[in-house]
Parts: sequence; structure tokens; C-alpha cells
Amino acid sequence: MNARLVWPAAALATAMLMVSCTGDAPVEIAENRPVAYVTAEGAPTDTSASPMPYMLMADSQVTVNDRCPVRKVRLSLRLPALYVNGRPVGFC
Repeated sequence: MNARLVWPAAALATAMLMVSCTGDAPVEIAENRPVAYVTAEGAPTDTSASPMPYMLMADSQVTVNDRCPVRKVRLSLRLPALYVNGRPVGFC
């Protein structure tokens, strides 16, 4: 590329970045980690009794799935759920 074209483009990109960063402070996103394994109705369950339990989230919602959509195994309490249309979807 021609050096005379690179510098104006870089300057323009820097100026646009600086203007876009002058807005409001960043918004903190609360992380909804799963807190327990539950039945479909939301009642606590023993993981040995139910091999594929749902997860109860910190906001009291129950995941829409009872198994990992990828590997088809039990959901992991270590991974945060992904919210799709306001409903949590758990992963393994």
C-alpha cells in the first residue's frame, strides 16, 4: 500500500476511536453463575438420583436444557449459562 494513504487512514481510525470512547462509563454485567442442580420444577435434586439435572441460576431461573447441547452430558456448574431470549441455556 502507498504510505501516503496509510497515515490518513490510521489517523482517521484513531480519531474515530477517541470519539467513541468519550461516552458513558462502561456498564457492569452481573454474571449469573449456576448455584445448584435441580429438577425441571426447580426442586433441589441429588445428582446420583438424577443423571441429567437442570441448573438453578442465581436469578432463580431454571435452565431450558438438562444436558449439554454439544456433548450430550450433564451440565457443568463451573460454566455460566448463556441467556437466549431471557432464558438460560447451560453448557458442559
